Amino acid sequence: MPVNIAKLNRTCEKYCGRLRNNVVRQRKSPQKGSPYWDYPTVASVCQSDRFNCKRKNFSRPMRSCNNLLLHEIQNYGNLGEPATRNRPLYNGSPNYPLGNCAEQHAANDVLNALDKKNSPKSLNDLYFSRARYVRDSRELDACVNCRTILPNAQ
Repeated sequence: MPVNIAKLNRTCEKYCGRLRNNVVRQRKSPQKGSPYWDYPTVASVCQSDRFNCKRKNFSRPMRSCNNLLLHEIQNYGNLGEPATRNRPLYNGSPNYPLGNCAEQHAANDVLNALDKKNSPKSLNDLYFSRARYVRDSRELDACVNCRTILPNAQ
């Protein structure tokens, strides 16, 4: 089943709207506690090509990681630290900590869901929406780390 990237992009835009609404609601009633008082920076949607599995997520530090994704991340450095090994150089591109990106969180969620189904998996089977800023839903290109680790990141 081919993945409809335009549909993933629309899903990501709607997800950004829901994240914004949650933050606004939490700011109006802070006594309930707030897992994220400010907006997350970026959101992304990931879908498996061969299995109907789609997950949405946003950027933040990654605590634990699926083994397949962790193995690929460790080719470039340690989880939570800037890439130090085998990283292609692009002029002026920032070196973000590995595992902090929304694409990597969404891929991790899809891989974990496929683990529960005992489905065979590969990073080549994962497709991504364009990453979007949550605050205003502007699209942005995937960072160097995501383009290097995830073959189909845009």
